[in-house]
Amino acid sequence: MTRLLENFLRKVVGLRVFALIGKSGTGKSFRARLIAERYHIHLIVDDGLLIRDGALIAGRSAKSEKNYLSAIKTAVFDDPQHRLEVSEAIKKETVTRVLVLGTSLRMVRLLLERLGLPDIDKVIKIEDVATDAEIQEAEKQRRRGRHVIPAPTLEVSRQHPSIILGSFTVQGKSNFEKTMVRPVFHNTGRIALTETGLREMVLHCVDEFDADLAVVKLRLFSRRKLWRIELTLDAPYGRDLPHHLQALQNFVKNHLERYTGLEISGVDVEIRRIM
Repeated sequence: MTRLLENFLRKVVGLRVFALIGKSGTGKSFRARLIAERYHIHLIVDDGLLIRDGALIAGRSAKSEKNYLSAIKTAVFDDPQHRLEVSEAIKKETVTRVLVLGTSLRMVRLLLERLGLPDIDKVIKIEDVATDAEIQEAEKQRRRGRHVIPAPTLEVSRQHPSIILGSFTVQGKSNFEKTMVRPVFHNTGRIALTETGLREMVLHCVDEFDADLAVVKLRLFSRRKLWRIELTLDAPYGRDLPHHLQALQNFVKNHLERYTGLEISGVDVEIRRIM
């Protein structure tokens, strides 16, 4: 398709947004280029980057940030200058489709709002495009600190040479080179966090685990360098709550300890009501 035709179609039908949804570490970045190929998508928004056909054309990678909280803010374009750079780059493109990666529908819609993009046209869940075994392998690699950027190593090395571990090729109709990286925040050990920062991280963990859980109250307690977290939630009807909440407790505790170096003595969860 020529750029002239793409520009004409964009004016007529607008920009269609495809959302790829999945929890962190389930292989979204690994699958992104294959999904883009399947749906004839040229632009990908992933972890603070704007990627066109494998080329990094705007933004900066969340994986280059020094701590997990900074990485979260970069991934959701919290910085106005970063946000403007990417949104202006999108406006200059003549494509008619864009793929946006996120951990939840709520996160994707936040990205769309910040980047000035229309609402989601099609939602793709990672479970629909990857097997359980593939997702488990992706999670295993994530626990080892290995992440993927859906762009060739030459592209990534221009901006983030210090985080590159290597490259690999994925076969589709075309062969795609992707880059394996180890984010800076996996190497930093204990980091300095304000209580506000820790609170933000807890809220993000809950949202990433299950975006349908509503945090009503969050309390943090610290004693002898041990932190305890108390959460009061509203939960949707239909969940197997005992197992679901136990999994949430483990998820929050493990993520905070892994990315901050803090010691979490416990995560207490209370349900205020079932919605």
